[in-house]
Amino acid sequence: MKADFANLGALALAIGGSVAGVVAMQHVERPRDPREVVEQRVSSPVVVDARGRSVPVASYRRIVSLNPVADYALLALVEPERLIAIRTYTAEEHPQGWRFGRRPTVADAEPLEQVLSLQPDLVLLSGFADEPFAARLRAGGVATFDLGEMRGVASMLANVRTLGELLAEDDRARALERKILRDLTALQTAVPRERMPGGLYLSVIGDSFFGGTAGTSFGDVLFYGGVRDVAAEFGYRDWPQYSAEQLLVMNPALVVTQRGMGRAICAHSMLTRLAACAEGGRIVELEAALAGDPGLGLIEAAHELLEQVHGAKGAPRPLVTPALDRG
Repeated sequence: MKADFANLGALALAIGGSVAGVVAMQHVERPRDPREVVEQRVSSPVVVDARGRSVPVASYRRIVSLNPVADYALLALVEPERLIAIRTYTAEEHPQGWRFGRRPTVADAEPLEQVLSLQPDLVLLSGFADEPFAARLRAGGVATFDLGEMRGVASMLANVRTLGELLAEDDRARALERKILRDLTALQTAVPRERMPGGLYLSVIGDSFFGGTAGTSFGDVLFYGGVRDVAAEFGYRDWPQYSAEQLLVMNPALVVTQRGMGRAICAHSMLTRLAACAEGGRIVELEAALAGDPGLGLIEAAHELLEQVHGAKGAPRPLVTPALDRG
């Protein structure tokens, strides 16, 4: 049986050391007295974003989220009316996008004037937003905050804490973090390590093969979905591009991919010999928007993988609607 979640930091080393430090901190940090929270906000009235820019701590009332991780976290952190717009992709492509109702959406290529027309007081960015765009928002009197790299469990927990501090909603952020950790506990303890089959994440674009392994949300989905990450065992990290020869050397009997890609993988002339494509092998397809979600969606993706690989129908459902219960 895998170790207890209280020792999650050590277990998370299997999918990337960065996860361990973040999660382990949760279990050594004593509960803070509310007076300490107030004192911290007084002494630290700003939060520094991933670009090194100091942004004031405030109860922002008109938030535009252009960050896919922030979109869903904000449902649990602020009142619905404070989140005034989200990314178009989140609303139209993500399976849970309907939860945002009829909020305005902003496409990645949307002109600056359309964003400013929403009259936001805060725009949450990802690393894909170029600095001139952010600078022009600030010139228009709008605060911007870049949450930085999004890699999975480690960055997700860090982002929840950061958002809670930035928005002056520490209590809600701690409640959401506790829920995330409970969901991960249920997933982690569902399957003994000795029953975890070896597999890897693989996607295909044209004639090229790309992975997602240790240090990424794809590695986290494998781990919490009850699959041993073969690519990590071979020393791969992050988002490697594989040759057919490298895949045949690893030769996993299980491949996890996005919905609709399994046929393309096994149709490749050199991968017909891949164990996952042969008799007794298996290709598991996950919803693309969930499989590639480095935020709360990865918990749902891991649960879907757990069900498909292990038939874990009785495992507790993960958190996908945090706004419904902030306790």
